[in-house]
Amino acid sequence: MAYLVPETEWSGQKHVQVLSKISVLEDIRQKLSNAQKEEFQKSVFGHLLDVKVMNIIPQLLHHLVIRQIRSEKEDELAFNIVGTHYTFSLKEYAATMGLKTKRVVEIKKKNLKKGSLDKYLENILAKINKEEKDPEKHAKSVRKKHVKIAFDSYHGKNDETMLKLAKLHIIENFLLGNQGKIMIKDEHVDILDVHWMFKDYHWGRISFKETIDSFRSATTKQGLNSYPLYGCPIALQIWASEIIAAVNIYVKRIGHLIPRIRNWASNEQPTWKTLQQNVFEEFDNEYYEFIITNDEFIESYMEEFRTPEFIEEEKNKQQKTAQIKPKDSASTTTISTRLLEQIIQENRETKQEVYLLKKLVLEIHNKIFGQEQVPVPATEQAGPSTTLVEEEEVENREEAEKEEQRKEKESTQTIDDSGAMQKNAEAAATVSDITEEKQKQEPKVKN
Repeated sequence: MAYLVPETEWSGQKHVQVLSKISVLEDIRQKLSNAQKEEFQKSVFGHLLDVKVMNIIPQLLHHLVIRQIRSEKEDELAFNIVGTHYTFSLKEYAATMGLKTKRVVEIKKKNLKKGSLDKYLENILAKINKEEKDPEKHAKSVRKKHVKIAFDSYHGKNDETMLKLAKLHIIENFLLGNQGKIMIKDEHVDILDVHWMFKDYHWGRISFKETIDSFRSATTKQGLNSYPLYGCPIALQIWASEIIAAVNIYVKRIGHLIPRIRNWASNEQPTWKTLQQNVFEEFDNEYYEFIITNDEFIESYMEEFRTPEFIEEEKNKQQKTAQIKPKDSASTTTISTRLLEQIIQENRETKQEVYLLKKLVLEIHNKIFGQEQVPVPATEQAGPSTTLVEEEEVENREEAEKEEQRKEKESTQTIDDSGAMQKNAEAAATVSDITEEKQKQEPKVKN
């Protein structure tokens, strides 16, 4: 496990510029009203307001940078920590940061429109350029440092604008931390006006990509006294706190919550040498695996990382739940259908509409409780009790008999009036018999 940075080049402490600003979270906590914070916490970034005061420890990150080894996968970082091989992948990032990484939506500019936030940012940019006397230094587009200015400068009463600025501040200056002169993407502004797109977008994936690219790039800059780390390196600081027990000397666990970024706080800044002696040269230290729990796998942002074992376990739970049916399922459906039968008896003119409703009740019953025979309680009077199916058969027979009568009428149109009258009388007698027979078959409903 050869290091990407040879040990001979480990020259001690470096000035590491961490461009992701954890102070962004405190900015938002201080700026938003209680009502705005409550609304913000409903968003995909809401849990970040629970992050306690935490210092990013640059020298801890520097130790991780120089301990990188070649990774077998392009989308992960690999480390040799005191002889043990560790990897930091998108899965560890998601569990740490609690952000969606699965590609569900792709931003397409043609689907986005300029909104009120664009106008506000343009006004901020115009004001900044006006204050800059040198025209050559005028900014032509909004940059990351302008987002901070826009957030701090907003004193309007529009809650929606305030919340959008807070989200943009997190995106540009915390998750995608970089130099202030870097231009922001227009689509990151416009997507804030499309709630479902912002909610489902893979913010975690693009932040992770920026972060691991930064770590890889840093290995080529160890001949310098200073180098930057962009993206969101605090994810690796929390990951290291989870797997290296000695790191807990300088950071404090304050909980066992999900996601893990909510569990740590720190206000110390140990030197490179202190960390080397107490953490990375002490072989008696305890080291742990970064194990994802079932409670974490069940979260939506961990969907693409769920193991076959977890999926099978959840499937079995659902099957067991489905097997537990309410004891009164049949009686409930019986009451519903009997009530409908009473409506039919009292409102014969709406019989067809109510009959369709009865069929719908049975379909709903079968979907909820499965295909099963629904018992119908006996009526007060003796005689056969018809179910819905039986009643349908009776109605079908009645319709067939009426059709037969119609055809018989048509075939006898040439018969003289007296013969026609006789036929009509016979037909009427037939209908009377059928009606009497049906009334005997139909159950009487209890009032």
